[in-house]
Amino acid sequence: MRHLLCLACVALATLLGSCSRGSSSPSEPGPSTMFWLDSGNLAIESFSNAHPALGEPVPIARVVSGTSTRLAATTAAAVLDAAGNRLFVANGTEILVFDNASAANGNVAPSRIIRKLGGDFLNVASLSLDAPRNLLYVGDRNASGPVPSIYVIANASTATSVNAVSITDNSASDRRFVYIDATNNHDVLYVADTCQISVFDNASTLASGTHAPNRQFASCSVLDSGDHPLWLDATHDDLYVLNPSNADPAVKVFHGASTAPGPATPARTIHAFSLPGLRNLLFDSNHDRLYVAASLGVFIFDAASTLNGTVSDGAVPSQLLSGIAGMDMAAIAINTAP
Repeated sequence: MRHLLCLACVALATLLGSCSRGSSSPSEPGPSTMFWLDSGNLAIESFSNAHPALGEPVPIARVVSGTSTRLAATTAAAVLDAAGNRLFVANGTEILVFDNASAANGNVAPSRIIRKLGGDFLNVASLSLDAPRNLLYVGDRNASGPVPSIYVIANASTATSVNAVSITDNSASDRRFVYIDATNNHDVLYVADTCQISVFDNASTLASGTHAPNRQFASCSVLDSGDHPLWLDATHDDLYVLNPSNADPAVKVFHGASTAPGPATPARTIHAFSLPGLRNLLFDSNHDRLYVAASLGVFIFDAASTLNGTVSDGAVPSQLLSGIAGMDMAAIAINTAP
């Protein structure tokens, strides 16, 4: 089995786990830099170390839970504004904002709630932040009825009720997973639907309405019809796309994602998942690490930009984090700064 970083098995009523190398009295943990969105326990579990060494125990530093938090089983996505110390959490029909996220602990209420004017969001599937432009991209989702939209929330650091820009692409999918590449003055939006990736250049300039993407790639022969969270490794121009089906649980990596017309097939496919229920992913370019959230834990893969094929136990420095009993991991948010 892959190395366990930390396994904290505790009573659900305490909603707090810890593990350590010795038996010394615990000290006040440092600021939290890694956040797990745990829809099973209606909680956010956070850690002071977002970049643990292989095999290093990582105690849970803080747990946000309780009725005041508004966390629900529908929580599906989270994104961290590291510079602003602000955590955005998608909670189904609304977006919860926790300021001073690195110290948030206990039954704390959100600092703000972002709602859509004229009605709630339908069922938010994903969030992505363009921090330089202060724009929050929201991938909405709907199991039936109208085709969902991509909402672009301006002034994300202070927004509450907003009349966001609403972008609909030319897909009839019932789900939207978004990632905005704002590195090095880029302004490229990636959108995953049922089994296709759409790419929109100059995303921040798009007005509300239906827009044809600048290019599309992948197909139903490459990606299944399930959910496809995605993340760009801008350093290598690789788009990591989660394929969570039971038939082919994998991360598929498309190289040259930012260039026209876009890759038709993945350059690499990572098969390495012994846990069921793959939910979300995050790529940390600064540390070349891939994080994959599954229902029962979080996988961490080092040297991720080189991984391909089936990754067997011990072949690469891979790890599995586990936390509170009864967890159902929905997403991860990390301060990726060196």
